[in-house]
Amino acid sequence: SSGINAEWPLRSGSFNTEDLPAPCTLVCAGVQTSEGWKDSRFSSGKAYLEVDMAGCAFVSQPLITATVTGEGNICSSVFVDKMGSSWFAAYTVDDMTADHGKNERCEIHWSAFGYICGV
Repeated sequence: SSGINAEWPLRSGSFNTEDLPAPCTLVCAGVQTSEGWKDSRFSSGKAYLEVDMAGCAFVSQPLITATVTGEGNICSSVFVDKMGSSWFAAYTVDDMTADHGKNERCEIHWSAFGYICGV
């Protein structure tokens, strides 16, 4: 998984930036390549891809969005499930095998918004 990070204070309006605390929020984004697709043991016909976000260093579970892209637009849509502060799993909505996800290069494009220090 590769990603980019951006930090900003979650305040708006007129203020002196010197009066603000150090940024405590983080936007982290990346692409999980297709090699890691696995067939679900619990949902017949479904597959999932685990995404490692440890490099983001969130201190609690962030808000996560995920989309899927692949060759020929024949990858299933995904939903995020089984998440923590440093990882999540994206499961297929429609039937799709892990081999199909790998062969069609179905990649997860993700973003996560969360805290990197105590709040």
